[in-house]
Amino acid sequence: MSLQDCITEEPPHDTVIGGIIIDLPVPPSVNRIWRANRAGPNKVSLSPEYKTWKEHADRVAMSTAQFRGLKTIRGKFEVKIVIQRQRGDLDNRAKGILDWLQSRAVVVDDKFCERLVMEWGDAPIGCRVTVRPFV
Repeated sequence: MSLQDCITEEPPHDTVIGGIIIDLPVPPSVNRIWRANRAGPNKVSLSPEYKTWKEHADRVAMSTAQFRGLKTIRGKFEVKIVIQRQRGDLDNRAKGILDWLQSRAVVVDDKFCERLVMEWGDAPIGCRVTVRPFV
């Protein structure tokens, strides 16, 4: 998929609910995020697949200006994740997304996620994430 295919006409910020909508590529399963390395049996590192996904997600988010005017959610938050249907378990996709949201300062810490809703559905480039403060 080209970067141009990732650009949507919808505004990224949902001003009615005080949240943000972020369109991303479909993340890898949690089973493919970590890889054992040669340092020993208790040592793990991020997999090349996950690193590639994070880089692609960054390019998409930046090219579509989805971070413009974004303020970090500093407390409790809720997330709705819609992913285009494919092989694998739906729930295995959440960890990579939540970690990405934290690493990109959309939320201060993913431990403050109070509600997580996931579903198969239509998403412009594979995954649509809606994040808002939890009230």
